Amino acid sequence: MKNFTTKIYLILIGLFISNLSFAQILAVDDGFTQIGGNDGGVIGNVLSNDTLLGVLITNPADVLISIIPDPVSPMPFFIDSFGQLFLSGASPFGATVTFNYTICETANPSNCSTGTIYVQFIAIDIPSLNALDDYFNINTGVGGVVGSILSKDTSNSFPVSPSSVSILSNDIVSGISINFTSGDISVDPALLPGTYYLSYTITNGLSTSYLATVTIVINPVITLVMTGTYSDFNADGFVNIGDVVNYQFTVFNNLISEDVINTTVASTSLTVAGLPILLLTPGSNDATTISATYVLTLADIMAGSVTNSATANGVGSPSTVAYTTTATTTTSLGITDAIKMNVFEDTNANGVQDFGEINFDNGEFHYELNGNGIIHNITNPAGIFTIYETNPANIYNLSYTINPTYVAHYSPLTIIFSGVNVLTGSGVTTYNFPLISIPFTDMSVYLTPYRGPVSGFVYNNYIIYKNNGSQLIPSGTITFNHDAVLSIAAVATSTPIPNGFTYNFTSLMPGETRYLGISITTPTIPTVALGNYVNNTVSIASTSGFPIDANLLDNNATLNQEIRGSYDPNDKMESHGKKILYSSFSSSDYLTYTIRFENTGTGNAVNIKVDDVLNSQLDASTVTMLHSSAPYILERTGSNLSWKFNGIDLPPSVAGSEIGKGYIVFKVKPNSSFAIDDII
Repeated sequence: MKNFTTKIYLILIGLFISNLSFAQILAVDDGFTQIGGNDGGVIGNVLSNDTLLGVLITNPADVLISIIPDPVSPMPFFIDSFGQLFLSGASPFGATVTFNYTICETANPSNCSTGTIYVQFIAIDIPSLNALDDYFNINTGVGGVVGSILSKDTSNSFPVSPSSVSILSNDIVSGISINFTSGDISVDPALLPGTYYLSYTITNGLSTSYLATVTIVINPVITLVMTGTYSDFNADGFVNIGDVVNYQFTVFNNLISEDVINTTVASTSLTVAGLPILLLTPGSNDATTISATYVLTLADIMAGSVTNSATANGVGSPSTVAYTTTATTTTSLGITDAIKMNVFEDTNANGVQDFGEINFDNGEFHYELNGNGIIHNITNPAGIFTIYETNPANIYNLSYTINPTYVAHYSPLTIIFSGVNVLTGSGVTTYNFPLISIPFTDMSVYLTPYRGPVSGFVYNNYIIYKNNGSQLIPSGTITFNHDAVLSIAAVATSTPIPNGFTYNFTSLMPGETRYLGISITTPTIPTVALGNYVNNTVSIASTSGFPIDANLLDNNATLNQEIRGSYDPNDKMESHGKKILYSSFSSSDYLTYTIRFENTGTGNAVNIKVDDVLNSQLDASTVTMLHSSAPYILERTGSNLSWKFNGIDLPPSVAGSEIGKGYIVFKVKPNSSFAIDDII
């Protein structure tokens, strides 16, 4: 900042992962019965009775499963990542097989438990025609013929010849097909990971085998696990807008013999940080390289939880096959108790905000805590202000006032709520401030700077025009005039005039704000000189024959800017320029200030606070917000102004662009006692 008392704080987020307290895990013993001689198919699911944190495991991705090998008597079994136990070899008749398995928490591989599996095989007679269950385990992206359903089937104890039987399919599964002549089973390579089942029968005209099942397990080559942890970013003790959820991603390579390289994680709703995972060897995982943050919104807080998804993409090496997988997680935020102040235009005077009734933004909320005499004045263009509270003993007095310019056009139904407190567990309690409008027309127009004039370069002004009234403005005209030494690029659909243009608009709704950007070229030296001022003006007028505008003072705006040799995006300026002609300025006029700021760091600024102390010659009670680059809450206590841009998530600035930069535009009146030669 230059020669002003404005202070700008950029709060940069630091990604971190909290220490986790890992949940107890319990593997409960399992018992299954299987027909002897059947050497394929699903026996059962070992996770069906296992628990994590005392709750049955319903998401297989929460655990890692493995059979404990027996070097003396290897078992012909296999457990997939979904917990299903498969028989993968010949089985004995009339025997009971016992072996152990282990489950470990995915988020903490050292948190494990071991259980025992008992499988009893029952002897049966072998029919003349026997169709045995089949099991195929393939990776995502593998397509084509994966095997034959007849490979283990028998006729009188001899292998079945495809020409000697007829095959009938009992199920239809999209992406899986059976060749009824050869018995070959084919899989669409685009089939998503999961376990698929279909049954079939075969007949030789003499005997038929029923209930033969084909199980196809499609494993994701890479698996993504995401863990979300809430962080009280403002350290204020409650869940608030601008707090964050930090995410950590663990990526697994499930391949047996191939590397996965250059794995990335992307999300449409998260800010993901971290370089690609260059190498995942077979069976390995990476839990530290990639992380992300999510900035809480009011909607998240009201919902009490945040759900986000992410997608991991990697490439097989040396196969060059692209692999992808998606994960979703929900993070609970807990219950937040709060007071919600809500002001709106109550068109039917029923005291309730009905559909189509818009919030009001030309005024201030006020609150006093525990009768301490300190009045906090809050401006929020959304017409809503929420006070989060954790102490039920705190008492609030609440009120709302309309800006003096518009107070004659509205009739408040409710103006004060006294002795308000927040009971623990009460959630968000809304206090409505309904306003009834007396129909009126009011247009306003302002000229705001983005950058300043630098000799030989292009800079920008923005025209902001708004319908402050309660009635639709069918049509109107904006007239812009620039300094004679400047030149501008044509504005779309405008009509050129000497040193400017006119622009016609239609259907400006009550409360609606619109914008026009103007690119302006400053001549080079010596046509202009450093320190000179250039003057641009704008005006607005209705062309629809409406009654006289209720407030003509805001139908014209002037912007005087100093020509500089360089540009500083962090400054505060007043639109009149260095001097104001005393005869042209009255006690009804305002000074209009623009504060500009940027993020010069290397990470996103999650929350930004801008503090400003008004000069003693300015009347703080007349502060009126005109515009800002992002949603804000302005708190005014005496002459101290504090803008909070919670959850702005402003990225690092990019030279020559608007990225990473912000601004505030407000107006304020000088004290009525101002005189010639006063300096503010």
